[in-house]
Amino acid sequence: MAYRLGKQTAVLEFEGGLLEGAEVRCSINTPLGVMLEIEANMGDTATVEQGFRTFGDAILMSWSIEDEDGTPVPADSDGIMALPFTYALEVVKAWLGAVQQLPNLKASASKNGATSAEELTETVAV
Repeated sequence: MAYRLGKQTAVLEFEGGLLEGAEVRCSINTPLGVMLEIEANMGDTATVEQGFRTFGDAILMSWSIEDEDGTPVPADSDGIMALPFTYALEVVKAWLGAVQQLPNLKASASKNGATSAEELTETVAV
């Protein structure tokens, strides 16, 4: 019997602080290699840009962030690089917090006898 990974998403709802009222949808079942790449790059000033870009391309799904003119900022690597540093850092920190609090998923039997994690979307107030 094979185990099929389920899709896990966090909806980060910012309550207070710099991003008050923003909603950010991120993948939280991130491959280990991507997670390690982001963490390694964020800890080194020479590669921090690559850490944010990897986050934007591999983790971000959507968000409700607009620039000062009211134009939606794309939820991708270019979009996160367009944010002021403190705002971008708040998004990444909130995602890390959500990943660290992953709920235990119950395996469920599929029609063909394989097991899989349930699809999960978790709302996290940050």
